[in-house]
Amino acid sequence: TPSNSSAASDVYKRQGMAVVLEDSNTIRKVQTTLTDGIEYLSLGSSSDDLLYSLKEGPVGIYSTNGNKSTNLDVPHSKIIFMNQHEYILKDYFLFVDQAGKVILSPLDCSEAYEVWPGSAQKQYHQAALHKDGLLLALVGSTTIELLNFAHPNDAPTLFEVGKQIISDGLIERIEFSSNGYWMIVSCGGSVMSFDLRKETGTLAVNALDISSSQDVSWDIDMSGKNIMVLKGTDIQQNTISLTRFNYKKSKKIWESVPGPAGRLSLDGVNESSSIHHLQLLYDDSSLSVLIHLDKRILLFSSS
Repeated sequence: TPSNSSAASDVYKRQGMAVVLEDSNTIRKVQTTLTDGIEYLSLGSSSDDLLYSLKEGPVGIYSTNGNKSTNLDVPHSKIIFMNQHEYILKDYFLFVDQAGKVILSPLDCSEAYEVWPGSAQKQYHQAALHKDGLLLALVGSTTIELLNFAHPNDAPTLFEVGKQIISDGLIERIEFSSNGYWMIVSCGGSVMSFDLRKETGTLAVNALDISSSQDVSWDIDMSGKNIMVLKGTDIQQNTISLTRFNYKKSKKIWESVPGPAGRLSLDGVNESSSIHHLQLLYDDSSLSVLIHLDKRILLFSSS
């Protein structure tokens, strides 16, 4: 269970960005060359690397250890997803633009390989990569298309709101569970977990209601058994509070964790802000939390 507090990493989007990390109780300050034009930001396979794209500019990797950015300048529309797989082609990173074009590049940004051409007639706002590296979900407002790179000529598997997705709202976010069995979707104020081993649209667990706040973000940990939820109402002066829900297999529900273990309090915020992105990164001994707010990016690390 992660501790209830940790040192904060503040990244200020002014003329540059400063990152502060907690590393064995030692605070490291790293000045980057990234600017206000950040379009997409994600953790790499470790909290030492940040994957980013700049508006009307390149994509790249920023190393917090070496204080160095490596860029790849290739034609693309707005970037909606970036990922460095922990095990499969781990010396490469992948990114997806809003037309569904998928590009793979080595970490040194020396080459660019088009994996999927996308379509100028479509527009997506998010994507997610399955643990086996072969399934990619392209997310529109009311549809999810599952591409299978092992069978590129097959039509995508389709999930539609009002059909396979029982909801009246818009699709906000999806993730795949770490075991590869589930696709987890937030839509219309609910988080739904679909069993990919069964008929399209089959739920593996009852939906989790998070509709009490419109400004809300969530992520699932690598075990697939914990969901952390961050609501805009939980961003108070100097503190961000995340709520943890645990999967109860016998009941097929997400259940809030009582007591201190169910709340993760992160200090270091001095104003209210809207949430753009929440990402968790677990390993055997630590938790890293990346939170992208209006005017700052917070990277928390606990051991």
